[in-house]
Amino acid sequence: MEQNRQEVIFEVETTEQDYINDMVALQFFMKEISQAQLLSADDFKILFCNAPILCESNQKFLISLKSKRQESRMVSTVGDSFLILVTFPFIHFILLCYIISEINQSKTLNL
Repeated sequence: MEQNRQEVIFEVETTEQDYINDMVALQFFMKEISQAQLLSADDFKILFCNAPILCESNQKFLISLKSKRQESRMVSTVGDSFLILVTFPFIHFILLCYIISEINQSKTLNL
């Protein structure tokens, strides 16, 4: 049972590292898109408004998971690491971006 638990924790850590790598790549392309002005400023905000905060919070989450693995090969707790992802400022920001995106889409579609 404990071996399965450790495997799941390791899989979460590995998947999170892959996600961070993807977010770093996305930020590179965001910079290129912005510099080349391939999207209007409004469209850029709609598509990417939460990318920086997602990357930052997930990096903190990964650092927390990795530090637990460094403390001991057998990770005993991970709940506090997951709490990093659901902090109030993070959720508030994501909700705000979603609302702004919905408003902008409604205006664009004349709804």
